[in-house]
Amino acid sequence: MRARVTVSVAVAATIALGTAGCGFMTPQSTTEHYDASDGVSVTVGKVDVRNAILFTDDGESARFVATLVNNSDSRKVVTIQAKGKNSDETDVTVPANSSLDLAKDSDAVVFDRLGSKAGVLTRVFFTYPSAEGASIRVPVLTGALEEYKTLLPTPSSTATVPATDPTLTPAPYTDATPSESATPAAG
Repeated sequence: MRARVTVSVAVAATIALGTAGCGFMTPQSTTEHYDASDGVSVTVGKVDVRNAILFTDDGESARFVATLVNNSDSRKVVTIQAKGKNSDETDVTVPANSSLDLAKDSDAVVFDRLGSKAGVLTRVFFTYPSAEGASIRVPVLTGALEEYKTLLPTPSSTATVPATDPTLTPAPYTDATPSESATPAAG
């Protein structure tokens, strides 16, 4: 009788171990970080860069879109440098213990001299004071997909007028209506 119980316990343990072995030996995919979108991610010190993508239509001007997550108790001024044909960089401030969504127009980051056409991967470098920088290869995409059309860089609505050419200086602002200021020439 005792041998039967021992054999039964051994068989039950073998079956339990055999059926649970796959889950025991295989890592859970839910614990592994992966990029669920078209963008890529990297961590720089206490700042996580998530879902980084560059959008362009002409290969020169490109909008950088990502979410920056600051996991520290102090604000971080992150330098983002695109390594296309011409090096272009900008600084963004991420408040302490919060995130910054660069897909919002108010926080738009545009590189004017990217020099990388859509369809390639362009190296982008991230750093801030006291952190070792990191770089990743960021995909360059177009606005061909409907959900990306609003993420393309927009042309500047204001033009810079050189102060050295007085003929290009805009006229001073007046409150005059067109009928008051536009009088026909006598003659």
